[in-house]
Amino acid sequence: MIRSFAIGLVLWSATPSVAAPTPSGVKNDPLAAETQAWVAAKPVLQKHCARCHTQGAKAATKRKLGHFDMTSYPLGGHHAATIGATLRDVLGATGKKPRMPADRPGSVAGDELAAIEAWAQAWDAADKAGLHPSVAHH
Repeated sequence: MIRSFAIGLVLWSATPSVAAPTPSGVKNDPLAAETQAWVAAKPVLQKHCARCHTQGAKAATKRKLGHFDMTSYPLGGHHAATIGATLRDVLGATGKKPRMPADRPGSVAGDELAAIEAWAQAWDAADKAGLHPSVAHH
């Protein structure tokens, strides 16, 4: 009984919580902040983007994957180096008319768009800190 409680406590504490306050150390650690933001943003990307931008998905094409590939992380495609700015732009977070998702432009809104924006900002900060050496910069 004590052992199962301890194991459950370890698993519970290891599970990231999107609603939990950001630990003070994360603010000073761009990679930790990016990871935490990714946990919140990934389900939104899976819901709205994966059907076209994941290898093997029904609507994925070579062209779509060439632009943005979320099959693995960090994200791939020729927009990988500017993925934060690119997602903000195509989803309408910059004030421009949203162009994505292609079949429902503007459907990423509210808390979902906020999660993408938070991740994009964290990704940009980590990139600026030199933490994405495998991403080719244009």
